[in-house]
Parts: sequence; C-alpha cells; structure tokens
Amino acid sequence: MVTAGIQGGSPSQSLAGDWRELVGRARSGQADAIAALLTQGVATLGLRGVLVKAGWKKGVLNLLIEGSPCPAQGVVEDFICRTLARLAIPNLRSIRSFGRTRGDEFPEWVAELELPVLPPSNTPSAANGGNPDLLHQARQGNTDAIAALMNKILESEGIQVQVVLRQSRLHILLNAAQPPDRRRLVPAIHQGIQRLQPQGVHSLSIYGRRQGTQLPAWVDKFDLTVPNSPPQTGTAAGRPASSGVSSADLPVSEASSLLAPSAPPTVEAQATAGPEVSPNAEPRPDPPPAPPAAGRLRSDDANWFLKRYAAGMRDFKGGYLAHMNLHRVDLRGIDLRDATLRDVDLSHSALQEVDLRGARLQTVTLEGANLRRAVLSGGRLQKVNLCRAVLSEAVLNQCDLTKAQFTGASLAKASLAGANLTQADLSQADLQGANFKDAILYQACLDFANLSGADLRHADLQDVDLRQVNVQGADLRHANLKGALVHPHQLDTARLDAALLPDGTRQRL
Repeated sequence: MVTAGIQGGSPSQSLAGDWRELVGRARSGQADAIAALLTQGVATLGLRGVLVKAGWKKGVLNLLIEGSPCPAQGVVEDFICRTLARLAIPNLRSIRSFGRTRGDEFPEWVAELELPVLPPSNTPSAANGGNPDLLHQARQGNTDAIAALMNKILESEGIQVQVVLRQSRLHILLNAAQPPDRRRLVPAIHQGIQRLQPQGVHSLSIYGRRQGTQLPAWVDKFDLTVPNSPPQTGTAAGRPASSGVSSADLPVSEASSLLAPSAPPTVEAQATAGPEVSPNAEPRPDPPPAPPAAGRLRSDDANWFLKRYAAGMRDFKGGYLAHMNLHRVDLRGIDLRDATLRDVDLSHSALQEVDLRGARLQTVTLEGANLRRAVLSGGRLQKVNLCRAVLSEAVLNQCDLTKAQFTGASLAKASLAGANLTQADLSQADLQGANFKDAILYQACLDFANLSGADLRHADLQDVDLRQVNVQGADLRHANLKGALVHPHQLDTARLDAALLPDGTRQRL
C-alpha cells in the first residue's frame, strides 16, 4: 500500500508540486498519485483527517481509507467510483476498498466496487452544447443528475446534496450548517423521487447531517413503487453512469418539479408502495438487497442472507456480514472463505463443515455452535466467543486466536498447528488428541483441560499453569515449558525429548 503524501493544502502542494502532473500520474495508474488525489478529494466531503492508501494486485486497486472515526462507507464509495471513472485508468478492472478507524488492525467495512462505464449518451458534447437533459438522466438513474436537480432547489437554503446508489437503494445525504429540517424535507423528497421513478431504484434512504460531522443526525427509509423497465445499458454492476453535470445546466422551473407537492397516491399505489414512514419514526431496516455479483455479500439483513442460503446459495466467499442475529440457524456447508463477520451472533448454530479459511471475525459469538470438521485455517478470530462450541476434527491451522474463549469447548482431534492462542481461555476444554504443533499458548488458561494424547511438539507453553491439566501421554518434544507451573511427576507419562523445562533446563534426548 502506498500512503497519500497529502493531507491538506492546495493542489500546488501535491506530490509532484503540480496538479496536472499529479492527475496525469494518477491516470497512468501510479498508486501514490491515486492515493493523493483521493485523500484531497475526501477532505471536500467534510471527512477531515482521512488518509487514503492505495496499492495494486492483479488489476484490482486496493484502497485503505483511514480516519478517526472510521469514514462513512456510502459517501466514500460513491466518491471513489466517480473519481476513478473520470480518471479512466488503463487495466483497472475493479476496486476493493477498506474502511478502518485509525489505529485499529481490522477494517470496519469492506466493499467490492465495479467502475461505472461512462456512455456517450450521458456525456456532454459539442452536439448538445454541453447542456444535457438532466431530468432525462435522472430518470435513467444517474446519481449526478439527481443530485444536480436537488441542489438547484436546496442551494438557497445552504443545503448540499450528495446521492449514492447501492444495491438498488438510493441514498440521499443532505449536508447543512445545522441538521436539515427533517419534517419538511423528507416527505417532499420521498414524493419527488417516487414521481421521478429513476431506473434501478427500488428503495430510498434520506439522511440529514450537520456539516463537519460524520454521522447523520437523522435517517428515514422507504420502499418505492418502481415499474418494470429495461435495465440501463452502458454501466457496470448496475451502477448508473456519472456525467459530471452541474445544477447550473437546469432551469429552476424544471428542478423545482422534483420536490413539488404531488396529489395523494391512489389506493392501488398505496397497496404496492407499502406503508408510509413518519419523518419522526425510528428508521426501518433495509429491505433485502438484490443478489450481489459472483455471490459476494455485503449486507446487514439476516432475512435476505437466510433466504439465499435456503434457496441453495452456498458461495459467500469474500463477503461482509455485519450486525446479524443468526442464533440457532442451520448453515452447514456454507463457504465463507476470506469473509469478514462483524457483530454477528452465531450461537448454537449448525456450522458443520463450513469453510472459513482466511475469514476475519470481529465481535462474533459462536457459543455452543457446532463446527465439527469446519475449516478455519488462516482465520483471524481474536477474542471470539467459542465457549462450549463443538470443534472436534476442525482445522484451525495458523489461526490467530489471541484471547479467544474456548471454555468447555470440544476440540478433540482438532488441528491447531501454528495457531496463536496467546492468553486464550481453554479451561475445561476437551483437547484429547488435538494437534498443537508449533502453536503459541503463551499465558493461555488451561485449567481442568484435557490434553491427553495431544501433539504439542515445538509448542510455546511459557508461563502456563498446567497443574490442573491432564497431560497424560501428551507429546511435548521440543516444547517450551519455561516458567510453566506443574506438579511433581505430572509430566512423567509425557514425551519431553529436547523440551525446555519449567526451570529453564533442556531435557536431554
């Protein structure tokens, strides 16, 4: 990753000392220039102190967006897509972005983005005098055109509008010196978007935010009545094209029609549109999003996720699951390789033979879950709750299990070779015949655990209290037991060839 060398200042203070040169280098695909441009750009969104890092891997541009707190995902995603689309970087196939709080190890959100393609019909040209039909573009789902329409009306009130389209949900962010008037604006915007009927939009979220802050002061969500229409052409991954148009191109009379009051909906329209949401009501959860490309999941909707699984979908690798209650669900055989799970409750769920290789689990509860023969190699499971979970014959090789909780868990014949179990709690766990070769168990809690017949060759057991542990027949050859607490003769039945003993001496071969 290359870090942007700019965190503020004018374009003349950029990496190359010249704005045009910086843009030219970014267009040629130089990661440092891309990072510098994006860092300066996100500062204009009110995200102060945000730093962008960029790096290439097999045609995929990886972007790490760091701030304190973590930058808001929706606004950053839309800005990145529009900026990089206009740069037209050769051989750029897709973008992977990570949002992270500065100082944290793991990202709070992960997004796989597809670049929009800019079709000629949405690009100002000499033929039309550089003055495109904004209303037509807005109906085609062009987010820049929708924003231009709204900015023309609201700029007199000091409100700046940003528009993002993600997974058929239109997100409208209203920025002002003070939180915008929710009671007055929300019904007008809702009716205007309902009447506009932009292509590819099935639901709507409206946010009000005070300038200089990251979190909105309020949010309202709606389902929209959208007629069946042919999909828009010239876009990638369903993202509307961006034309870079300005609200200055549109007459005020035309723009005003977007937020003009409309007649009450008919009974038929009310039946299809669903219930209205009061501006003062608590936000409703998003409806199930459209199925993501290539099975990738970025969702906090447990119902959508479970419906896809029930329909036979198993490939969720590389996905992002957050804020889900999946207590006592059956997800046997699911593929979550390289996925990120954040604030997910999987307690007492059926997870036999799931594939979690390389997955990142943050604030995840797996208490009492059945993970028999599951594969979690290379995963990051720090502080994960696996109390009383069944992990017999599971594979956790090279996992980071720092401070993980395994109290009362069953790991009989499980493989944890090379795993990091520093300060993990394995008290009362069944570890019979488990493979801990080269594992790190520094200061781990093993009270009343059963390690009989376990393979602990080359394992690090420094400062571990083994006095209440069954180590009968355990293989401790070349293990590091320095500072460990043991009873006299407790290790008599264990194999200790070349082990570093508690007193610091080396056992002879």
